[in-house]
Formats: sequence, C-alpha cells, structure tokens
Amino acid sequence: MRNWIYSKAQSDDLILCSKLSLARNLEGVLFTDKLEAENAKKNVDKLANVIFNKLDDEELKIIKFWDNHIDYIKSYEAKLLVTKELVKRKDRAALIINKEETISIMINEVDHLNIQCITEGMNLKEVYEVANKIDDLIEEDITYSFHEDFGYLTATPSKVGTGMKASVILHLPALSMSEEITNISKGLSQLGMAINQVYADGNIYEVSNRISLGITEDEIINNLEGVVENIIQEEIKFRDIVINKCKYEVEDKIFRAYGILKNAKLMSYKELVELLSYVRLGVEMYVLDLNKDVLNKLLVYTNDDAIQNKLGRSLTNKEKKAERAILIQELLK
Repeated sequence: MRNWIYSKAQSDDLILCSKLSLARNLEGVLFTDKLEAENAKKNVDKLANVIFNKLDDEELKIIKFWDNHIDYIKSYEAKLLVTKELVKRKDRAALIINKEETISIMINEVDHLNIQCITEGMNLKEVYEVANKIDDLIEEDITYSFHEDFGYLTATPSKVGTGMKASVILHLPALSMSEEITNISKGLSQLGMAINQVYADGNIYEVSNRISLGITEDEIINNLEGVVENIIQEEIKFRDIVINKCKYEVEDKIFRAYGILKNAKLMSYKELVELLSYVRLGVEMYVLDLNKDVLNKLLVYTNDDAIQNKLGRSLTNKEKKAERAILIQELLK
C-alpha cells in the first residue's frame, strides 16, 4: 500500500484514496463510552500488546491521546488516519500507526477497536485484504463480541454485521457546483450508502456504505466500486457540459486560483481548499502541470492544527494565515 498523500496517480484520476475499517469490540467488556477512563486505558494496553506482538514485521508506533497535545492529535485527522469520534475521546483514546501511515488502528473510538487501512486510488480490495489479515491475527489472542445471527456487535447499529466501513474519497467539483450532489445523495441513501464532504468547501467527497448487516464484505466492496464508477462518469459528463459552455471562464478561475495561492501573503484554510479545488481541476484537465502529491500535501499540511503542531506553539489567526501562505509557496516552488 502507498501513502495516498504521496500519490503518483495520473493527473486525470479523480480518486484520492480508498480506505476501509473494521469495527470490533471485546467480549464481556462495556462499550467505550460506558467505561471509566482508567479501565478504557487498560483496554489500550491490552490491545496494544497484542497488536505489537502480532504485527512485529511492521514498524509501529503508539500515540496515547491523553499524553499528547490536541494539535498533534488533530494533525492526523487531516491525513484521514483518525476520526472525529476518536479525537473526541482524548481522555481514553489511542492510535497505532505504521511507518508508511497506511495502517491506522484506533483504540477506544465508539468501538474498542477500529482497524483501518488506507491507500491511493481505487484499491478497496487491497485495503480489505490487509485489514482482514490484521483482524485475523488479533483475533488469535482476543475474543471479539460476536453473535451467530447478527455478526460482530458494535456500539453503532449501522455497523452491526461485518463491522466494515468502506470508503472512496474523490474530487467532484462539477457535480458540486451543479448541485447534482443532492440528487446523488438521495439515490445513494436508497442503496444503503452515503456521500459526505471531507474537507470544508473543497469539493472532495467520501462515498461509503451505511449498511453492514445482511451483506458480505465482498458485496459491500463490489457495490461501492460500481457506484463510484457511476459517480465518476457523471462528474466527467457535467465537466464536459460546463467546459463546453464556459471554457474560458473555467480556465480563468483555474489560473486565478493558482496565482493567488502562489502570491498571497495571508490565506485562511477555507480559502485554500476552495482555491485548491480549482487548481486540482486544472491538473485533472491537463491545464496545469503539477504533481498530485503537491496538491495532497497542501490539503493535509496547511490546516491550523498541522501548522501549530509544526511550529510547536499556538498562533493568532493572522499568524496562522501568514504561516500558511509561506508554506503554500514553499510547496508550490
């Protein structure tokens, strides 16, 4: 698996990454939020010992949230390695990641264990294979909460069954601007799937399954792959319509966005993701010549938490904007 941030994807590839997680709970142990913090921390130690022993061929590190600053913790959120639900539980949560940051094992999120794998492009089968292997290794030493009729038991009803959430992250500016996303969302809901924005105002969306019961892992993956392919075709169709009608206007916005990013002295993160969507569109249209990894680094390493973590101190809003502008220009050199 390759870290999606350093992607070598083709310029016209609309998919940023595929990720897949397996939610598990320990048999006979209260769900995370029902535990006292100290007992939840004992879960961390128990699971970490098993994980480090079983994955001894991986270079792993553990981050115990209660021992770390919130900026450091949240810097992993932009990389899609932790969920907001995990960050919320700072008093008891932990993260185990490998050196490449393609494996992230969350402990004490909503469920006791959340085994996630993430890689570039459309590679759901690959991430499932790795996550499933890790799951099997852990289960050699840990007894999961499992029901013969319902499958894996989870704190969230939607995850009961396989406990699996599969996601594909992709860039959909034309569908977003045309408001077709609303219709797609309604259609996906009827199929037991969902589409949600990942970064505020950046036209980047996560398409994922919402149902885990009464369906196999392979069916979830195959259904999601088919849906994503249809969404990509719709995005391409709407791009062609917009470009045929407004070619010069679209290219003007692309080059204006690139110019502002390269020259601005103050930049909010909200403005960055809005402009970056136009720049990414320019790359996907072969109007701009930039590597995809540069675009991903801009998205991940320039949010408030990442900047403050890098500098090791809290910043005023103006300082954040100034430091962000400097970092943007360094990345775009």
